[in-house]
Amino acid sequence: MELLHLLFSFRGRIGRGAFWLGTLFSLVCIALAASAAAALIHAYAAASSAGLRAPWFADEALVTMSVLILLAVCVMFFAALLAVQVKRWRDLGKNWLWIMVGLVPVIGPFWVLVECGVVPAELPPDPS
Repeated sequence: MELLHLLFSFRGRIGRGAFWLGTLFSLVCIALAASAAAALIHAYAAASSAGLRAPWFADEALVTMSVLILLAVCVMFFAALLAVQVKRWRDLGKNWLWIMVGLVPVIGPFWVLVECGVVPAELPPDPS
């Protein structure tokens, strides 16, 4: 299965290995993009308060646009998390609406990881 299909398609079913691959890859990308955005904001605020003007902070609009791009990357990989989860719930023989389980405070994300990442599929393998 191609990485793009795994991450950005809501069609088909995937096994536990593909679920873990897609989930971990997406979470790492989200963490990197969010960290980069936070570091950029922090560095710009520190430079501004100290009265320094580094070349890459010459324009506030450039910093704002960079942060918005990084946040868009976070949203894109959050959608990838949803796509991976929908395919895994389908493989478990459940409706895609089971992604809502992850919204239950505290226990929801753990339930998703256990059910999608540990429980074997109940359906026979997909012929395609």
